Amino acid sequence: MRVYEAPGSKGVEAVVKPRRNSRIDTPSEARGRAVRLYRLLGHERWVRLKRYGRRWSVETA
Repeated sequence: MRVYEAPGSKGVEAVVKPRRNSRIDTPSEARGRAVRLYRLLGHERWVRLKRYGRRWSVETA
């Protein structure tokens, strides 16, 4: 998936919350890592680690 691969080529990390039923065995290595990390940490810990959910404050400023 390009949404995971493109930012990595620029030196940044995509923070896209995986769906609950996301598969780990995907052609995109970056997406597979993201799904594994999300499953390992669980939603709450993943949100804190990735600082997910802060985009709205930037977009409304």
